[in-house]
Amino acid sequence: MIELIYFERKLVMKKILIGEDEVLLKQLKKSRRNFWLELTSPSMDELAFLGKIFHLHSLVIEDIFKVETKPKFEDYRNYDFFVLHGVHTKNNSMVGVHEMEFVLGKNFLISSHNTIIETFVNFKKNPDVIARHIQKGIDFLFHHLLDMEIDNFFPVLDELDAKIDAISDKVIREPKPIHLDALLKLKKQLISVKKYVVPQRDIMAQISKGNSSFISEKALLYFRDLYDHMIRIADSIDLWRELISGAMEVSLGVISNKMNEVITVLTIITTILMPLTFITGIYGMNFKRMPGLNWEYSFPVILVLMALVSLLMLRFFKKKGWI
Repeated sequence: MIELIYFERKLVMKKILIGEDEVLLKQLKKSRRNFWLELTSPSMDELAFLGKIFHLHSLVIEDIFKVETKPKFEDYRNYDFFVLHGVHTKNNSMVGVHEMEFVLGKNFLISSHNTIIETFVNFKKNPDVIARHIQKGIDFLFHHLLDMEIDNFFPVLDELDAKIDAISDKVIREPKPIHLDALLKLKKQLISVKKYVVPQRDIMAQISKGNSSFISEKALLYFRDLYDHMIRIADSIDLWRELISGAMEVSLGVISNKMNEVITVLTIITTILMPLTFITGIYGMNFKRMPGLNWEYSFPVILVLMALVSLLMLRFFKKKGWI
């Protein structure tokens, strides 16, 4: 679906049909009036239609059509092409990543996405705000769309941070394999998000340095602010990854210490039982003549001897600091 948004006395929002609205788009492009084309799950026919009007390169059309394109910024002389990503929380509380493509020209902005983006949907419900940004400059509209998506990183990652803290506390108090699995899943989520955040941070750095021919000097200051946000997000992800790694190391250390304690107790019990088993083994042999077999006090004496051996061994272990 292609939606055209432009200002003509008041904001106009209309769906574009292939073939029928070609003249309108060409007129808007030539008039230098700012306008925004919003694409949601565009078909190849729709992209070919726009490619003919805006002279989009076949590689740009391919990148817009396919999914899972890495973040990129490319200069095509008559327009700049961007592939950027935002985040959202899935139903299972996992962090999801959605892709957005932007074609920025002198007086037009084409945005495309294959999933419904809530920030864009809510933004289109405020025609006055859209009109203000379009009149201010198409680069300011581009900035606002990016600003909404980058700001959306913070609540999603804050929620992830809260989960990390909660699970880390459980890991320290009561280390269990299930908690380690939960930390490992969170770490994988952070790694998947960082895979997009780092190159996107670099793209914001390029934009803030004025590498885009279609972003004015007035707008550059705002894009520098976006670059600062991306730095904060990338640094936070690194910090959280370190916290998760630290919590996992502490948990493994606690589990190892508990296992060592159990092994120590079992070893002491086994060691104490060894001489007792030796004594009972000797007197359990079926010989007719053995010292003390006919003595009436032999059984209690053997019991006292076994108890004395056990006490002496415990004292020896304690002196060595093994218990």
